[in-house]
Amino acid sequence: MSRIEINGRSYARPEEPTIVVCFDGSDPAYLAAAKEAGVARFMTGEMQDLGAVGAMPSFTNPNNVSITTGVAPSVHGIAGNYFYDSESGRDVMMNSPEFLRCGTILAAQSAAGAQVGVVTAKAKLLRLLGHGLPGDADCRAIETGGDDAWLPQTPPDMYGPESTLAVFESGIRLLEQRRPELIYLSTTDYMQHTYAPEAPEALAFYAAIDDCLRTLDHMGARLVVTADHGMNGKSHSDGSPAAVWLKDLLVAEDIDGHIILPITDPHVKHHGALGGLAHIYLDDGDVAGFAEMLRGVEGVERVMRKVEAATALDLPLDRIGDLVVITDAAHVVGSTVAEHDLNALDGALRSHGGFAETPVPFLVNRSVATGYKTSGLRNFDAFDVALNGLVPDAGNAS
Repeated sequence: MSRIEINGRSYARPEEPTIVVCFDGSDPAYLAAAKEAGVARFMTGEMQDLGAVGAMPSFTNPNNVSITTGVAPSVHGIAGNYFYDSESGRDVMMNSPEFLRCGTILAAQSAAGAQVGVVTAKAKLLRLLGHGLPGDADCRAIETGGDDAWLPQTPPDMYGPESTLAVFESGIRLLEQRRPELIYLSTTDYMQHTYAPEAPEALAFYAAIDDCLRTLDHMGARLVVTADHGMNGKSHSDGSPAAVWLKDLLVAEDIDGHIILPITDPHVKHHGALGGLAHIYLDDGDVAGFAEMLRGVEGVERVMRKVEAATALDLPLDRIGDLVVITDAAHVVGSTVAEHDLNALDGALRSHGGFAETPVPFLVNRSVATGYKTSGLRNFDAFDVALNGLVPDAGNAS
């Protein structure tokens, strides 16, 4: 069987319809709650959870690109939704293929002759995930829609369960109508940002997704389901965000600096641009002294200088700050209260971005091949497991 070489890794061609899912924000706690409640029985009973760790920062863009390239952000270059271009003095959004430093597994498989499909909920990901695919490829965002028969006729509300359900339902129709050999599905995490794992809304949501995955399984698809990041509550008992306000700390120390919050994106109802990691670009002042002061602030888990962060977090050196600040499971980092649209949040803040949100599920619906190592998996091993590590169903193998 011919193999595909991309980004230092080797992948088999699909032996049966193969679907890799990035279930956005699907913290393992949601599956545990669903199992306890007796819902989502396919995911929690029939699929095997190998468990994995995502890339840092635990945000959507870096992890979707890591999954679809099979490598860490230090290689593919997408370190968040934004970075600060010190030469131009501008905050630059990294949602364009020009910022990618390597190709995707999807494009490589397509170039080798495989029919590839991509369905993403978020339009911000479309150009990154579709980079290198031919112009007539089945690559669409639910948020913007299209006239393809397998898409919903009207784009659903992004702020509810419908957008994620539409990704799965479109994947089902795409498989029925076009029968791609390889499909990537990427959802949105509004529900996890809004509801705790045990909430009735979350349980109903996971039950509905479970039905979709069971349908895909019955259609003969090989499935690998992982997530870009987990999710944690980040509010005080009074409902206010448990935030470390970095600009206030810079002002108090009389230090000039520029703050990048790489979780920032158009979906302010999800998180209000408050996440678990921030970059600080410093113009002057005692960098070491300010870093040491930050380490003593409640909610701050780790503060790293640029080179240390690039090495420890596997990030591109030229797209991170002089200091990288990471908060703990209960806190987020922000600029100042006035600079965040907190009124847009639906309920108490739930967010991600730090180490606490890197553990993710890694579900498979096929047996693992003898000798294939599954310990220490990263979410960006998804295509390796899907194409190289699973035993094909005898009725579907080509």
